[in-house]
Amino acid sequence: MRRSSVFMAIALLMSVSCKKPEPPPPPPPPPAPPTVRVQIISVDPSRVDVGTPFSAQVFGSGFQDGAEVYVGTTRIAAAERYDSNTIEISSPPLLRGTHDVMVKNPDGTSHTLRNAITSRSADPTPPPNPTAGLNCNAITINFGFDSSSLSDSARGTLKEHLLCFTAGTSTVRIEGHADERGTTAYNLALGQRRADTVKRWMSAQGVPSSRLRTVSFGEEQPVDPTHSEAAWARNRRSEISAPR
Repeated sequence: MRRSSVFMAIALLMSVSCKKPEPPPPPPPPPAPPTVRVQIISVDPSRVDVGTPFSAQVFGSGFQDGAEVYVGTTRIAAAERYDSNTIEISSPPLLRGTHDVMVKNPDGTSHTLRNAITSRSADPTPPPNPTAGLNCNAITINFGFDSSSLSDSARGTLKEHLLCFTAGTSTVRIEGHADERGTTAYNLALGQRRADTVKRWMSAQGVPSSRLRTVSFGEEQPVDPTHSEAAWARNRRSEISAPR
């Protein structure tokens, strides 16, 4: 019996010493990459014209491939992602007012920037001035001695300034003047005939008579007070003022 017990103890010791060791536990999995939160920081431009298609860039972070962009409730079909921070859009016209912009990623994350775009009327462009370069407030034409007929030179001056009379809506003032020779009454009548001649020419060009005012000063307002042929030639005139 004692010999049998010894063999059993030896066999037990041998079985324990031959047992394979257990393998080490597997390493822990690597940490998940940090999640980048989608966020819109700004939209450029933030102001656009009403009724006009426009392009804009959406700036922020966390924009994924396939991200969708909404302006208001409208999904923008033309949206190109440059990188995780920039998306360029081509938007159809917007109604007047302010509009939110939203970026929605394929994984369901999204962010909305409130009142990101303002749509307003374009600044009105002033119409071109048809009389630019013309002095419509001081037009002078001269007449021959004792004449109220328009010379070729006088007609050329009037035609050159025609837009002063036809493009405006204000009153056109036509003054008639004479030189100092002759009686006061005669020169007043001559100055009036000269003013009326100019008025008839303007009426023939389509200027309403209601806008034309004539007055005669005769010899009372000479531009050259000297007594010479040259002075008298300058004083035989009609002065026209057509303010814009």
